Amino acid sequence: MLLVTDPWARALTRERNGRAWWALWLALPASGLATFERLYAYFRWADDVVDAPGRRQAEVALFVERQMLVVAGRTAPKTPGEHAIRAVLDGQDGVRLLAVVEEMLAALRFDTDRGPAPIPADALLAQAARVGGAFVNAVWICAGEPGALPVGVDQLAEAACLAHVIRDREIDRALGYENRPASASGAPVDEAEWIRALTADADARFGKGETSLSAPMRWRTRWLLRQYAERYRRALHEASAR
Repeated sequence: MLLVTDPWARALTRERNGRAWWALWLALPASGLATFERLYAYFRWADDVVDAPGRRQAEVALFVERQMLVVAGRTAPKTPGEHAIRAVLDGQDGVRLLAVVEEMLAALRFDTDRGPAPIPADALLAQAARVGGAFVNAVWICAGEPGALPVGVDQLAEAACLAHVIRDREIDRALGYENRPASASGAPVDEAEWIRALTADADARFGKGETSLSAPMRWRTRWLLRQYAERYRRALHEASAR
């Protein structure tokens, strides 16, 4: 793990998480927090580039290609985000965290390649699995937990991603994304019906994930995961009620 805090990564992580950052501070060891902040800030920074209003797809594709080269160690880092991710990968747990970073890049490639047309429901769920899996595995490793993530815990993060999809649906449309699948006519399915189905799916995932928290892990890790689950379950129902 990394022992020195990255000011850029900490500032961005605190800005995006608000009071929830304190849960990270309480639950993660100092070195794990420094590592997680770099991972999180890198992904948020890269995601902002990929999802920038008025983006040009060709330019975004070149950006993602460059990130793949930085991660592979085939080109030198230049930006604070690139330096942060190289520090993670060159650190003590870089080998374990490489799979997390690769999932991040796969999620960025997905958003780079998609257009304004409706996407299949399974494609949306696969993206939730990529983003959610990267997040929860990063938490697990940065918390100092040994071995693989317990079966079922990833359901919490996938449910949180679905809550994001419902909450940010108008923002996504403004960016040119349509997250609803197509109906038989080719048009997006009815929004109210889609939200009900997605909310039920997310609720079921939250339930499975919370049950899996009985698996062996440090109490601080379990507490942190419960905090995030409760936060996003509230967000899910607030967003679906709008």
